[in-house]
Amino acid sequence: MIEVEEHAETPSRPSAVGDVASLRCEVERLREEVAGLQRDRARDRESLRLLNDVIPQMVYTFDIRTMEAVHVNGHSADVLGYTPEQVMAMGASALPTLVHPADQARLADLIARWSTSEEPTWRESELRLRHADGSWRWIQTRDAVLERDADGMPIKLVGTLSDITERKHLETALARAQTLEAVGRLAGGIAHDFNNLLTVILGSVSLAQRAVALGENPSPSIEQAGAVAREASRLTKNLLTFASREIGGAEVIDLAEEARGSMSILQRLVETEVELVLTAPEVPTWVALQRAQLTQILLNLVVNARDAMPRGGRLAVSIQLEPRAGEAGEERPGVRLRVEDTGEGMSPETLRRMFDPFFTTKLPGKGTGLGLSTVYGIVRGRGGDVDVRSEEGKGTTIDVWLPTASPPRPPPRRVSSSAVPVVAIGTTVLVVEDNVPLAETCVAIFSGAGYRVLTARDGVAALEVLRREEGRVAAVLSDVIMPRLSGVELASRLAQDYPAVRVVLWSGDPQRIGEPRGNVTAVLAKPIEPEALLKAVARAVATPR
Repeated sequence: MIEVEEHAETPSRPSAVGDVASLRCEVERLREEVAGLQRDRARDRESLRLLNDVIPQMVYTFDIRTMEAVHVNGHSADVLGYTPEQVMAMGASALPTLVHPADQARLADLIARWSTSEEPTWRESELRLRHADGSWRWIQTRDAVLERDADGMPIKLVGTLSDITERKHLETALARAQTLEAVGRLAGGIAHDFNNLLTVILGSVSLAQRAVALGENPSPSIEQAGAVAREASRLTKNLLTFASREIGGAEVIDLAEEARGSMSILQRLVETEVELVLTAPEVPTWVALQRAQLTQILLNLVVNARDAMPRGGRLAVSIQLEPRAGEAGEERPGVRLRVEDTGEGMSPETLRRMFDPFFTTKLPGKGTGLGLSTVYGIVRGRGGDVDVRSEEGKGTTIDVWLPTASPPRPPPRRVSSSAVPVVAIGTTVLVVEDNVPLAETCVAIFSGAGYRVLTARDGVAALEVLRREEGRVAAVLSDVIMPRLSGVELASRLAQDYPAVRVVLWSGDPQRIGEPRGNVTAVLAKPIEPEALLKAVARAVATPR
């Protein structure tokens, strides 16, 4: 008989039951943990929802690949007048229609700046967008990379839009007030310089007359008068550029060259006890900045430095090419504008708040607190930065850094004098000018070149001459600012009633007129050399009708 050894099974049963119980405990713990995570996630979603509601800006998520908004919070209605659903329904083709024509190039830059992974974690800019009510609103954008692809390239952005229209209006009003104040301070100095130039011109004309009476050569005195007149022209052009208030579209300027042209004007703004010096390279320093914006920057920095030196001192303005390291360590080429004074300096508290809007340490009525915040806004909006170093009793140094821009396209090749159209003898030109001596000078210039010349004192009189001449007038040279009917209004009337008549406008401030359009073939700046005036009118006569 074979005995079979029995193995007891009972000891394993308690172990199995314990394992099951342990697993059940673990499952229950995991369930509680998942439930806790779900509650945390729900709280996070609620926090984000509340944050979206609390933040006064429009918050958005933007897909760079599709050029469409992925998420928009409810404040889109406050900023742009559109509901989130309306914004997200807008396709890529709708985006350019929302952007002001003058800011279209800036929009391209905003998108292109994220085309490389070597960019800062966030960027800020300003542009104009069309509100749902049809008005244009100044908007400040601040965005950052939310998602990148496997190569590290940005594919989604998260950011905010803020309506800064009111601030922009305040800045514009401040700029105009500062310009008026500066022009008022400049008036005496400009009159002094201009009277000196006029004295030289009058003296040279007198010497030329005496030389003619004595049978001598008057050419040296005539050449001297012409050179000084051109200097007077440069003086007025600098003043007009300085006083410009318009901020236009994208423009590339040579920062050093523009600063050199402004120094004679800025010198008039500082006290005689303040020594103003400029150091700038001879090589081009191209930056994307409006001339009017550069004027605002220089005006604010120079005036603040002057006010910090009530007992006089030295104010040094320097410009140099200076690269700057980006956040990814790459070198970004740029231009540094430095304004350094030997004034009273600033306390640490003032230094911390100097760019805050409406913060000022000046006496009531002497400052608005918007000047330096305007400088900061302009520079940051152009992708630059502002650094300040100051110590009480030891002066202040402000560095404005701007990224370099590609050189502007060269202007169209000027037509040589040999290519100027030959005008038939007796071609009729109508000169519309309310300044009698200037009109008489034009008659002499055009008559000497073989034209038949007619004159009118204003636009209304010009229309009467045109009706009387019945198609014999080939071109009109018209001043812009005239009584009854301005030159621009006259050109508009001629485009409708006399489309075959070509118009040349000229003005002491041609920038306010803009580019030629319609039957206007040229916009000239006074003063102008007679040869250049004849060329402009000859080309107008030869322009196909």
